[in-house]
Amino acid sequence: MSPKLKRRLKILAIIVAAGFLALNIIAYRQAWVMTHYSTGNPRTEKPEALSLSEKIKVVICGVNFPRPRNALRPENVSPACRAITIPGTNGIKLGAWYCPTDPDKPLTIFFHGYGGEKSSMIPEARAFLEQYVEYSEAPLPSDGSAILSQRPTAGVLGRRPRRFQRLRQ
Repeated sequence: MSPKLKRRLKILAIIVAAGFLALNIIAYRQAWVMTHYSTGNPRTEKPEALSLSEKIKVVICGVNFPRPRNALRPENVSPACRAITIPGTNGIKLGAWYCPTDPDKPLTIFFHGYGGEKSSMIPEARAFLEQYVEYSEAPLPSDGSAILSQRPTAGVLGRRPRRFQRLRQ
């Protein structure tokens, strides 16, 4: 190989290694910000509301995601509702709201998802109760089964899971 070709291959190898390192640093940073809440800064806007420079910053540094806070208390939904704690693995405690209903009706569990909070599910819960009234026995996804297996208070989460069928369009 000529010295000129060796030099070009060396430069190419350095560029590829630097790019690989940069992409891994960006991936690490993205993973870290998605698993840790930020403090003191507002949440990153939706992508369509960001300028090009803000989008580039988000790609390199990740989103700013403060810890969600409930906008309402369980008592605001119904006087009978109350906050409960479900012990999880590794000492993690899961917060939940329990709103008792007729024991003949099925237990409904809503998971708000990443970045959500319990009070944000109230409109969906009301719409669900208006549209889904018949149910049948069905297995629950693994996350729900783990929660039901904890049974924090006798009779609170001890009912069998159901699969709901949509009745109205």
